[in-house]
This record gives sequence, structure tokens and C-alpha cells, in this order.
Amino acid sequence: MQSFPQQNTMETWAKLLSKGLLTIPKPMRKKLNLQEGEVVKIRMIGKRLVIEPRELADYKIISDEELKVMIEMDTLPSQLAKATENYWSRLDLR
Repeated sequence: MQSFPQQNTMETWAKLLSKGLLTIPKPMRKKLNLQEGEVVKIRMIGKRLVIEPRELADYKIISDEELKVMIEMDTLPSQLAKATENYWSRLDLR
């Protein structure tokens, strides 16, 4: 089980509303600099929910150019692609 540093601990009780809505208390939103409409990441670890501000979440937004380069790097050379296609087409996968 993951433990969290005590010096950064802040806790309170909150009521779960209809459709699963939950209000993050103002002191917590302020401490994390969360603004209305902002996207946060929610993870379930065991029976705990962890809410992370966007800047702490482990993801990256990539540009169209970066995506293009990634696709080019992930593409098989044409000769190898043809050989792979021939190999798989000969297998009976039924």
C-alpha cells in the first residue's frame, strides 16, 4: 500500500452527490491551484481514490508533427512489411 507524507496531509469529510459528483473542498483546491473546468486525473489504488492535478499526471500531449514522426518510426520497411503480410496470410487462424 502506498503511503503519503504526513506533512502534506489534509483531510476532511465530503458528501457524494447524485451521479457521483463530489466537491473538492476549497482549501484543497486552493493548495493544488485547481480552477473550475480544469482536468484532473483520478486513479483507484486498492480502495483509495487519488486525484492528481494535470501537471502531476503522467501523460504527455504531443503535437501533430511528433505523432507523424512516431508513426514513421513505427512503420516496417516495405520489404519486411510484405514478408510479414505473406507469412500471416499463409497461417490458418480459424
